[in-house]
Amino acid sequence: MKHKTIFLSVALAMCLMLLSDTVSAQFTQVWKVNPGSGPMLSSGDHTRGAALNRSNGHYLVTRKDIPKIYVFDAANGTLLDSLNMTGVSGGTVAIQDIEATSDGVIYATNLILQTGADTVFKIYRWANDSSTTIPTVAFSGRPLDKNGRFGDAFDVAGTGTGTVIYVGGNNTNTDSVMVFTTIDGVTFTNSGAIRITGNDAGSGISQITPSGDFLTSRYSAGAPIRLYSGTGGGRLDAVPTSVTPAFQTDITYLEAAGRKWIASVESSATSGHNHKGVLLNATYGLSGAVKVGVTGTIGTAASTASLGADIELQYNAADSTMTIYLMVDNNGIAAYKTGNLLTTNLSPFASNLRRTQFVPAHGADDTVLVDVQDDGYIPKDSVKLYFNVDGGVWTTVMMTRTSGDSVKGTYRGIIPGSVNTNGKRIAYFVTASDNQGASYVSATTGYFAGITKMSLAGPRAVDTNGVLLWTGYAIRVQGVCTQEDSLIAVPTSRHDVVLQDDVGAMDFIEFAVSSVPPPWRMKRGRVYTVAGLLGQFRGKVQVGIPATGKSLEVVDNGPGVLPEPVLVKVGDLTWAKQGEQLENTLVKIANVRLTSSSLAWPPSGAAGTNLTITDNGIDSITLRVPALSNANGFPPARQPFTIIGIAGQFTAATTAPYKDGYQVIMRHIDDVLPEVMVALKDTTQVTVGSEVVIPVGVENVNGLGITSFKFDAMFDSTALQFISAANVGTISEGYAFTHNMFNAGAIRVVASGAQPLKDSGAIFNLRFKVLKTGTFTIAMSGSFNEGNPMAMVNGGVVVATLPTEVEPNDSLSVATPITLGNTYVGELSKATGDPDYFVFTAQVGHLVVDVTDASDATDADIYLMDSTGKVLYNVDRNINDRLEFNLPYPGKYYVRVLGFFSSGAYATGPYQLSARYAPPTDPNEPNDGPLFGIMNVVTPIAFNTTDTTNTLDPGVGIPGNDYDYFSLIATSGQTISAVVKMKSFNPTTTLNNVQVRIYRKATFPTALVTGTKADGSDIAVSYAVTAADTYYVRVVNLTGAEAGPNARYSLTIAPPTGVIDEEGGLPRTFALDQNYPNPFNPATTIRFALPNDVPVKLKVYDMLGREIRTLINGNMNAGYHQAVWDGTNNSGTPVATGMYIYRIEAGSFVSTKKMMLIK
Repeated sequence: MKHKTIFLSVALAMCLMLLSDTVSAQFTQVWKVNPGSGPMLSSGDHTRGAALNRSNGHYLVTRKDIPKIYVFDAANGTLLDSLNMTGVSGGTVAIQDIEATSDGVIYATNLILQTGADTVFKIYRWANDSSTTIPTVAFSGRPLDKNGRFGDAFDVAGTGTGTVIYVGGNNTNTDSVMVFTTIDGVTFTNSGAIRITGNDAGSGISQITPSGDFLTSRYSAGAPIRLYSGTGGGRLDAVPTSVTPAFQTDITYLEAAGRKWIASVESSATSGHNHKGVLLNATYGLSGAVKVGVTGTIGTAASTASLGADIELQYNAADSTMTIYLMVDNNGIAAYKTGNLLTTNLSPFASNLRRTQFVPAHGADDTVLVDVQDDGYIPKDSVKLYFNVDGGVWTTVMMTRTSGDSVKGTYRGIIPGSVNTNGKRIAYFVTASDNQGASYVSATTGYFAGITKMSLAGPRAVDTNGVLLWTGYAIRVQGVCTQEDSLIAVPTSRHDVVLQDDVGAMDFIEFAVSSVPPPWRMKRGRVYTVAGLLGQFRGKVQVGIPATGKSLEVVDNGPGVLPEPVLVKVGDLTWAKQGEQLENTLVKIANVRLTSSSLAWPPSGAAGTNLTITDNGIDSITLRVPALSNANGFPPARQPFTIIGIAGQFTAATTAPYKDGYQVIMRHIDDVLPEVMVALKDTTQVTVGSEVVIPVGVENVNGLGITSFKFDAMFDSTALQFISAANVGTISEGYAFTHNMFNAGAIRVVASGAQPLKDSGAIFNLRFKVLKTGTFTIAMSGSFNEGNPMAMVNGGVVVATLPTEVEPNDSLSVATPITLGNTYVGELSKATGDPDYFVFTAQVGHLVVDVTDASDATDADIYLMDSTGKVLYNVDRNINDRLEFNLPYPGKYYVRVLGFFSSGAYATGPYQLSARYAPPTDPNEPNDGPLFGIMNVVTPIAFNTTDTTNTLDPGVGIPGNDYDYFSLIATSGQTISAVVKMKSFNPTTTLNNVQVRIYRKATFPTALVTGTKADGSDIAVSYAVTAADTYYVRVVNLTGAEAGPNARYSLTIAPPTGVIDEEGGLPRTFALDQNYPNPFNPATTIRFALPNDVPVKLKVYDMLGREIRTLINGNMNAGYHQAVWDGTNNSGTPVATGMYIYRIEAGSFVSTKKMMLIK
């Protein structure tokens, strides 16, 4: 390996780039027939297709409105004759397109829209182009693809019984190409369909070989000419849009002189149109195609563009030229001739440029590989790798051939580990030269080596229009997760997370594939190392997957420390200030309120909502409240408030410049913090140029052990200038004070000391200089290490009390884990609307929490959350009550109580909570079965259980009072469905005479319903609930004296299949909502609205229209309703994965929607 360091000038780089593309030429016109100059070339939309009959040198052109097919002399454009049109009729256009085989057989199609009676597609066949030859109908019928317009794109390959016809349609609903084949060479059948993407074949099709791979084109900006597989239908290759940037209509393919040629009709969608033919050399594949030349502009008149254009190629072996025949509707027909194609040397072509390491580790070598081919040969040392570090001088590496030969081979070069150090930006490209001096230069790409900091000056750098400079570069970063994967979207849609390090933050996104979530999870507060490709969406820098079919590389490094939010003002989050610097960073804004034009705070169950907030009445920004943030339905108790969130961006436009759309994204209701305002008025004591002192103090801290605190102040920097923050008096004597100015109007004071604070009074002073007259406010929030309130004092008088920041670790905590047989009691004293927490650590099991209230509160919202903030239970019930939770996994949990008076106002408490971790003690409840005492079943719950108390063999008696149950609360109108799938510990043992029972607590031990099987097969039972109560589902082995069988079994408790009335006013119109979730497994909810009392039928059908399940059939009252389908048919048998239809008939209202069941 040879290394040579050079300075690669811009002039040299441009020279190399020019050498990489064959200079295109304009071809010579041979003849032209202008529109209106012949009987068939009338001006206007009249001509749709043309074909070259190579067997006799004729050129055939269609006329759609007569219909007619005219025959011209391909040598000079002279009109010779027309075809016999006997029996040609039908379709929207009777003759749409035409093709000729190499032996002179002519085929033509009509055009159908597949609406009403226009559904018969026809292919006509003429044995030759003589005017006396009567056509036959080779095919007549409806194609397999019945989705709209059909017949625009048409191609014929092969001859005789080997003739194959491909047909497509210019229709956004068309996602397939129809294949027609023959066994007699005369009549054809629609023998198959090849799936393509969208409308890729809307304008043109050309087969490479009969019934093989094929080319497609579509008249749309940026839609490339593509190569498709003739078997699987997948995209194989594409011509770069830099080679054919304009709108491509008809295409054709020809192999001649040992090379591969593609020709297309190119138009412009703008005024002028400039219709012309383009010839490409695709010998190196579509991705390596080069433009050989173009015809002159055949015309500039408006045309049907994608519908009325055709191009044909004829290779002239005598002089190695190509004749191009071009037809454009309303612009005429013409023939053009190229120069000698074999005198043109093809430049080398390099493909599959790759590296062996996605992101090389710090100090590791990186191997670069590339495949190079040429129509001559590649001399030694003619393939070179160039790289630089952080935009410096370029280093040259002579690449060595590792396989293949000098015509087509693979080459290797090394980027040494000495330059691959953490955070270094490596750019690289390759060049190749052939024996005739033609050259190729690849595009420049690169990566950031090792682990890179997420700085704006580094990988997040943008240009003056906000466009990311390093799109497509590979990168690996490490940071703490500040936005978890389940906040922005459900996992079956995508994971969208944010990581932050000490200099910046980035967004990481990966979409689900066929509703299967990405294989990684990220949780808030943990540290991750992630590698992917840099990209940008609506201005926001994102890191995406390394390649199609590959996931982000994610390594969980364990727990971390969440960063403190950066104190900012609304006006700071703009392009002109810190919008880009703080993008994806955790920020905090004080003194915010909803603007008068903002949407209202979203109610419970609402979709993601964009609110508008301001902190000064002038500047405003979007506050994004994601649907999964648990903030819907919990508006701030009062305004103004402080908001914490992720600084994001979502520009109004999808293209640059990206200088707007800045926003703050909430993560949880606890991102909304209460605050206290202190007003400074223009009085004789507060004048311009004077200083004002704001004492900050404490109350009642004796014995609390407070040794540290933090305090944030937000103020108008045009009115006040911060001078200092210092301790005063003896209360905080010996404390160390530090402060951090985040910007001119935001300061954080942090203090700590060896001795706890004591007594009451001021602990430090904030000192400001007054800059202008007026009435000003300072927004303040603060907290102590133990979560106690901080008081604002002024002149020894308490003017306000600052509630603690709403953070779980500031709330009442149980220091030791809750264990079996012990009771822990704590008290939460709350400010109005300030959500505090009872924090404890516990193992898996059954937890009993008693809540009592010293005030007169009558109702409460009570939450149980895990350590990630996920709400496990949400109960609305009497405040003085016993709650029973089933803890699903060991760890830290939070209980939060929001009490209300009958008037709806918040209750301030105090609330007393006692917690016991123990099995249920009620003799009518199971003593070792899972209990779901407060969970209404609204989504399916699946369990696996084993009787761990008695490890006896199946069928052996167990004491009858040792019950295994699943317990749940159900309400009137619901249906409990239980399906038990039996599986013995011993695969050779069959459980016989097994029974499933459903009980109601009030009538226990009398079973409401039973289901028995004697052959060990699955058992299904259900019960329609008539009264709200706790219900038990139990599995017993009747041969074992009422014993629960000692075998593993699974129980699925399905959601109710009845209808639940929703609360709220009556709807104004009928409506049928999209089911949720969708796709689903195993159950989904269907919601609908009835403005008046009507008979209702709600049924599920398969895609063939066969009824699967009747969910509702009867009279229903006006209101909002929902029904749940559990994926079974009317016989109770689970149905297969697939698409299903649900249809409602409510009086005269009928509506149908689709849903997907995935197992």
